[in-house]
Amino acid sequence: MAVIGLIIGCTRPKDGITRIQYSFFGSIEQARAEEEMVAQFEREHPDIKVEMLRFGTYYPEKISAMMVGNVAPDVMMVELSQYFELASRGVLLDLTDEFKELAAKGEYMPLVRRAFVWRDRCYALPINVPGFVTFVNLDVLAAAGLHVPKEGLSWEWLEQVAPRLSRRGGDPASPTDYAFVFPPTAQSVLWGYGVKIFDDDGHPTRATVKTPELREAFAYLRRVSAGGCVVPLTMINTAANTNVGMRQQLFRDGRVAFYFTGRWEIPYFKGKTSFNWDVMAIPAGPRARSAEHGGSGLAISARSKNQAAAKQFVQFYASVRGLRSAMRWGRLNPVYRELAFSDEFLNLRPPNSMIRFSEAMEAGASRWLLYAPGSAQAVRILNDTVEFMLSNPQVPLDEVTQRLDIELTRFLERQRRAGVL
Repeated sequence: MAVIGLIIGCTRPKDGITRIQYSFFGSIEQARAEEEMVAQFEREHPDIKVEMLRFGTYYPEKISAMMVGNVAPDVMMVELSQYFELASRGVLLDLTDEFKELAAKGEYMPLVRRAFVWRDRCYALPINVPGFVTFVNLDVLAAAGLHVPKEGLSWEWLEQVAPRLSRRGGDPASPTDYAFVFPPTAQSVLWGYGVKIFDDDGHPTRATVKTPELREAFAYLRRVSAGGCVVPLTMINTAANTNVGMRQQLFRDGRVAFYFTGRWEIPYFKGKTSFNWDVMAIPAGPRARSAEHGGSGLAISARSKNQAAAKQFVQFYASVRGLRSAMRWGRLNPVYRELAFSDEFLNLRPPNSMIRFSEAMEAGASRWLLYAPGSAQAVRILNDTVEFMLSNPQVPLDEVTQRLDIELTRFLERQRRAGVL
């Protein structure tokens, strides 16, 4: 109620200044970065005042509740998993013209268009579309006498060397407890094995998981987990800790050798580790090297009473110029090619291999599970299935894939009944 009261108060015009509300998610460090962007905008637009609302947890739920209460902020940072749902509900302003205008001034990376253009329309101007890469503890590899293959990391190679990088699973002399912790979802592993979850990831009509590729990928996950060299899911997926916090801490404290995530986590490690680290491309599977990715954009409430001012802010932030400033914060992947491969971005430190973040945004280098409404639900179904599979090793993989097929089929039926597919 206090937040709602604050928002209502902020919408009242005062002294000829238009006031807009801007909500975003992230840490306190992220808030400082957002304050810099807002301050820069307000200096150039003295007739617009941006009131900032930061939410650290449960951001999608809070935004949805504010929309139901008709007090949604004028401008909202939205995650990819939330984006399609909001777009399908008609609660976001259509920003296709603004997207095309920005695209005419700077070439978007291929992954950006795939992530934010839905049914040929755009409802949030993209500011960050990070493909996952591999954070690597270089000191641990050197101590173990390991050299990454010339062709790069692979899931098979990680399985082979994992016992040498894990006190819990093979080598009591290893400086790390575990070789690695799996990504938040299994997507990066599945893509490497050539798995397709749906027949079409933008307009799905049926699940396509009852395949040898999925069984092979699941067998890998089960086999590696059983070896004791990876962090158990039961240690990560607890009621109190389902986010990436525990994963970050494990890598930062030198307890795992490999960690899979995006650029936004650099501030968590910069100057805070006792070891040297760098990033590499996501491991390749037997059929591909393709990572999971995320994304965030700036949307405007369809009910905003200050749409003109809101458009000025999101266009400023999401422009080449705005993101040139934002990329220095150490969190965002610049969505424009001229920035992603610029010396200015590639020379940022740490890590040394900045180009890996840009390569992950090329066509085919990263994928998301479903570019359509309900993507967050589909990811939960996949995650629950993987957790079930790893927690119940006695259940045959054919039965596991059958279970996943049933759940995804039911999901698609619900989405069709709701009229969003």
